[in-house]
Amino acid sequence: MTAASPPTLPASLLANPCLDRWIKFLPDQTARIATGKVEIGQGVVTAIAQIAAEELDLPLDRVVMLSGDTDEGPDELYTTSSLSVSVSGASVRLATAEARALLTERAALRLNCSPDELSVADGGFLQNGAATDLTYWSVAGEVDWSREVTGLAPTKPVEAYEIVGRSVPRRDLPAKLTGAAFVHDLAPADLLHARVLRQPGRGAVLEGLDEAAIRKAAGGGIEILRQGNFVAFTSADEATAEAAGAAAPEHAHWQDARTIDPGEAEAASLPGRPSIDRELGAPTDPAASGELVEATFTRPYVAHASLAPSCALARFEDGHMTVWSHGQGMHPLQRNMAEVLGLPADAISAHHVDGAGCYGHNGADDAALDAALIAMARPHHSPAMAPGGRVRLRAGRPGDGGAARRPAGPAGPAERLDDGDLEPDPRPTAGLRQRLPVGGGGLARAAAAVGRAGPARGTRRRRHPERGAAL
Repeated sequence: MTAASPPTLPASLLANPCLDRWIKFLPDQTARIATGKVEIGQGVVTAIAQIAAEELDLPLDRVVMLSGDTDEGPDELYTTSSLSVSVSGASVRLATAEARALLTERAALRLNCSPDELSVADGGFLQNGAATDLTYWSVAGEVDWSREVTGLAPTKPVEAYEIVGRSVPRRDLPAKLTGAAFVHDLAPADLLHARVLRQPGRGAVLEGLDEAAIRKAAGGGIEILRQGNFVAFTSADEATAEAAGAAAPEHAHWQDARTIDPGEAEAASLPGRPSIDRELGAPTDPAASGELVEATFTRPYVAHASLAPSCALARFEDGHMTVWSHGQGMHPLQRNMAEVLGLPADAISAHHVDGAGCYGHNGADDAALDAALIAMARPHHSPAMAPGGRVRLRAGRPGDGGAARRPAGPAGPAERLDDGDLEPDPRPTAGLRQRLPVGGGGLARAAAAVGRAGPARGTRRRRHPERGAAL
């Protein structure tokens, strides 16, 4: 008789197999559950807390969530593609089921009984229904939490669910409804505000900057940090930093700045550009009889427009960089920043803080890197902020030059080719040819097109059954 094959674990458990990356029992009699997925409005942190509470037989208020943390949480890449519950939730379910099984085994040894005699209520062990003096927390220290999750521990059957599948209050909403939930709201005493001057396009080189004019427009004390084409304006007063950032584009002179033609926002400008052509569906049959229908459709650039400007905080102290960001993936952010900053990855800590919109593409990661660059390069002897203080950078508002860099999805034309007799079923059944523009300047074209809808156009041709002529 062959042994059963081990279960297939979710991708997140394969990448983060150790239990201590997922669960920790804290001295305050709570269970801390970690996930690499983050809250961007979908309620995922509440949902994963429900899954953990269900498997552990704990009330929700005794489950504490740690979301998007490179120091202690699992690396689950990005929060995207509706994978949070199906992958992270499934991983948490297996990890908490295994934690419960291990804790039950330890309690059974203490009580000199079979694990089958034990049940759990509110984190406390019952033996044959009678309360004992043992809890998760009293035996947690006897478990090796560095062990890997096997996936073999039994999970609670669905028919026994009391928490999962029920509507519960979102744990992220109270702070958001009272106005203090976002990274934009963090205001530690040592905070320095910053704005960044953006390049008008890829390859543009900063030739000159009228710093005196920018200082005058700021109306207060600012510091100007310049490293090549990267320019930042910092101040202890946010309004002063904002004024400097808003004035800077008018006083900057760029070489090789690309002039954007508004016509490039229109679909008519795309067919002549280099493209990747894809043909989908059945090929056109030149010998087919009946109608030939040809139509060309276009789609516009679609902006991933967040509800608020991107923002991040950064602190660089004793060779260690710490950033607070509302991006969708803290571990990828950590790796990308390590490459740019020239620091080892373990010298960077990235912590997720909610922000008013992130999904898709926006400037959350860019703002984090900008803040980190400023925190690293800013002289420590400046009186505006003590050494090791935090820098907060906002980007993306029209006044700070970020609006022209909002990314957008690809636009392009697609041709639909339907060949053959359209009677009696008029539904198209043939192919689709799609053209996706490629090459430089796509971001600049997208910037010109933000908020504008491209035209839709189509042509219809009929083929005479005998002559094949277009009518």
